Amino acid sequence: MEYRPLDTAKNEIRLLKILPPKSRSLVNQPRDMIHCILEHVSLDDYSEEYKSNSINRGTSWPENFVEACAREGITPPFDEGKAGTCPPFSSVYVSLVALSSLHGWHRWKWGDYFALSYCWGDFEDSRQIIVNGHEVRVTKNLHDFLETIYSHTLGATSSCGIWIDAICINQNNIVEKNEQVKRMAAIYYQAFTTLAWLGLESNDSNMALAKLHSIGNRDGSYMADSGNILEGLTLEEEPWDAVRALLDRPYWNRLWVIQEIALSNLRLTIVCGNYAMKWSSFTNAVGALLSIYRTVDLENPGGRSVIANSLRPTDLMHIVDLSIQHMQTRLIPLRGTENIRSGLFDAVRQAQQTDPKDKIYGILSLLPPKVGSEINPNYSLPVKEVYIDFMKACISGTLSLEILRESKGCQVRRLANWPSWLPDFQDEVKRNFDFHNVVPYHASRYSEMDIRFDDSNCLHVRGVVIDAVDGLGFDFQSFLVTLSSLKVEECDIDDDFAFKDGRHLVQPTQSLGLNPYQDEEGLRTAFWHTLVAGQSAAGDLSLNNCAAVLDIPIISFGRNTMSVQCFHFEGFRAHNRHLKVGGRQFEDFFPLVETSGEPSSHKLVQDIMYRVSVLMAGRKFLITGNGYLGLAPNTSKKGDIIAVLFGCTTPMVLRPIADKRYEVVGEAYVHGFMEGKAMDDLANGCFQAEMLDLC
Repeated sequence: MEYRPLDTAKNEIRLLKILPPKSRSLVNQPRDMIHCILEHVSLDDYSEEYKSNSINRGTSWPENFVEACAREGITPPFDEGKAGTCPPFSSVYVSLVALSSLHGWHRWKWGDYFALSYCWGDFEDSRQIIVNGHEVRVTKNLHDFLETIYSHTLGATSSCGIWIDAICINQNNIVEKNEQVKRMAAIYYQAFTTLAWLGLESNDSNMALAKLHSIGNRDGSYMADSGNILEGLTLEEEPWDAVRALLDRPYWNRLWVIQEIALSNLRLTIVCGNYAMKWSSFTNAVGALLSIYRTVDLENPGGRSVIANSLRPTDLMHIVDLSIQHMQTRLIPLRGTENIRSGLFDAVRQAQQTDPKDKIYGILSLLPPKVGSEINPNYSLPVKEVYIDFMKACISGTLSLEILRESKGCQVRRLANWPSWLPDFQDEVKRNFDFHNVVPYHASRYSEMDIRFDDSNCLHVRGVVIDAVDGLGFDFQSFLVTLSSLKVEECDIDDDFAFKDGRHLVQPTQSLGLNPYQDEEGLRTAFWHTLVAGQSAAGDLSLNNCAAVLDIPIISFGRNTMSVQCFHFEGFRAHNRHLKVGGRQFEDFFPLVETSGEPSSHKLVQDIMYRVSVLMAGRKFLITGNGYLGLAPNTSKKGDIIAVLFGCTTPMVLRPIADKRYEVVGEAYVHGFMEGKAMDDLANGCFQAEMLDLC
């Protein structure tokens, strides 16, 4: 099929419409194929009624939708699902189409449109459809969706089209593809709704959706108390395997889904087979299940084990990340922020893509305007050049070096001699210290960055070298990797892990006997601050209660008696027990009396364990040469330096490779230096600013 060029001056897009049988031209064409037409429409061609209407153009679901439905005799979408089961997709789709066609809601002269979010699927497994009289091959997953829609379009041709990237973009035209990638923000943002197609029914997906619908429509949000979530659930008999299969579908790991979900409005709809569910209810349910992993009481250990073994917290957390991006679009105007979205790169790391360039191009619309506008998609460029352009745009667009915190250079340099200051978006476990991003750190105290790029791809930055790595704790990521291969009831730290003798630790040597925190109480305070990276579980600096982390007794592990977060926390603590910290052992900071049960079921303790577990993934406990305590990347080595770079909110671990030339290892937490001490010491003459070459 030949594509007619889009008229960019008219802000044109293409829309697909499925033809009912009576509207088809069936000359020399199979009757059993899906027949469609592909139309050009202008997103600037608003109807007069809509232009004069006070309704916000598709960015929210106005309250008077309910009134409009009642006036026009339309069943509101999802109304049939209130009784506890998901409504049929047919009723939801018909209602959405009817709403988009209401007088005054008909936004364009030509009608309205939905956007499709889906996983392309295997190109080798394809089917044929008819588009504008020509046979076109599409993947089976897309064909399944079109068949589902077709079954609801038998009555008449709708004025509502569907935007589907595989068909509505000429995928063989690189110039058009590059241009349309930059327009996807507007396309999804303006769509009447986005349909998130998970695929056909399989593995009891209907039961999974029904269960999620039941949980997600309870009173309260996903931050509700876990006891309320568990109430009424017969844990062993619930369809948790079906829920896991639904959350493990390829759709969730597709990179473009991040942008598509984030930019969709509040009518975003999950569709699986013949049933549909509101996105808000879906994410409420997923968040509620995630909170179960923070429970530490033993009222129902067996039931919790059923959930823990059926559901993966990484699957749940990824969907919560997507929900956070969706909420930020509603709260932050697309053109009204200069900062990179909280949690954006966490979602990117979990995502998969066919072309590695899409790790950048797939999130352009979610970047600050001054960053995104500097990046022009060009799929003919080498991957390395795409990442270099991305980093330069982030640094110049934000006027800061915050993006360096995403770098994990010792791993990146293995990729075809890349500069170590490029980000590593393949590291799925990394989360920044301030992953809630409520209150940022201020290690360089708003200092103005001083940088220069050279032709050899070195980044020259000004900063202050404050210390060096002396001692390092257990590589908790290795523990998690081992743990992930086992079921919870199979795990027993005393039997399954042989790291307790201390041989895996890098003991400090230069800092022995040093205590920069003045006294024992100061050292103790620095210790528990370091465990939570100086922030509470809510992401703020109200930390007094977090001292409770030192009151959690050492736990004697038994099989099938631990919540997942407690298991992670105790694994981290047990494997660091012999690390020398300020002249004593790591384990000496905690109560000596062992218990055979878990700590009391208190939300504060749950939150502390959760934060420590997340922070320690990919990091090690750190002791510097001057005795400061902190957290460092798990690739850190003894002798690496720690520097505060002007324009970066956290210290960075750097590895010397030549005179004033360094590799980036990653961000660090150093207690005492997170709120500007380096800048004070610089002003007092204790430190000297210097140019550091990052290669």
